[in-house]
Amino acid sequence: MNNRASSYNSFIFTHIPKCAGTSFRKYIYNISVLNGIEKKKIYIPGTFDIPNNKNISQLSKEECNALAKRSVKVLADHSKYKEHLQHKITIEKPFYYTILREPVNRFISHYNFFYFKDGNKKFKNKSLNEIKEDDLKEVLNQLANLQMNYLANIKFFRSFGLENVLKVAKYNLQHEYACFGILEKMEASVDLLKENLPKWLSSKETSFPIVNSNKQGTTDIDPKIIELIKEYNQYDIELYKFALLIFEDVLHQKSKELPASITPPKLN
Repeated sequence: MNNRASSYNSFIFTHIPKCAGTSFRKYIYNISVLNGIEKKKIYIPGTFDIPNNKNISQLSKEECNALAKRSVKVLADHSKYKEHLQHKITIEKPFYYTILREPVNRFISHYNFFYFKDGNKKFKNKSLNEIKEDDLKEVLNQLANLQMNYLANIKFFRSFGLENVLKVAKYNLQHEYACFGILEKMEASVDLLKENLPKWLSSKETSFPIVNSNKQGTTDIDPKIIELIKEYNQYDIELYKFALLIFEDVLHQKSKELPASITPPKLN
């Protein structure tokens, strides 16, 4: 984590799918309004009549140009790290924030929401235990290591080498993100965020309700399928372990009333 609270002029939330991002968008929207930030300077799809399908990556060139003129101060959408710059949208000195989730559970939640619930006839109303192995591998190829890809944002990541993409994702999480949360440790994550937010975005919110929560656990799924999910998401699993090391160290130092600077784990 890289916290220089007094030096941030804006806030960007990297919303990785199925990592409590919908809840967090509502949370940061409420905080922004309570702090008197102008409507035109807040861009959070799903609020202020902005459709959910208007993430920066989904905008037309004209829409991006219009957004660039609004001097956005708070951005929360499904944009990868620094994706706004690729669309020529300048956001000054951002406080980057994201939430990570245990990768197997994230994949299961993603499948259940976007494939089981809303997918085509090959997947709709079919659990992971019911789909063919080839179809499962198709989904895994689409969704594998999604958290790493969001934090690294390397366009041709396979040709770049997944080990190298992982190094970039780790570096960005540790050095470019001012703070981050862990879904499985949400209460501690929110407390840590409140302590580190810039003063102009100070949090008066006391609760953080989780919406769109997925109730299915890994015990409901064939162990062979779980192992296949782990195999395909090995880099997300490594990233998540890395994030937990940093997060737990920060909490440990906080419990000893020490500054939240940490001795970084080595990037392998």
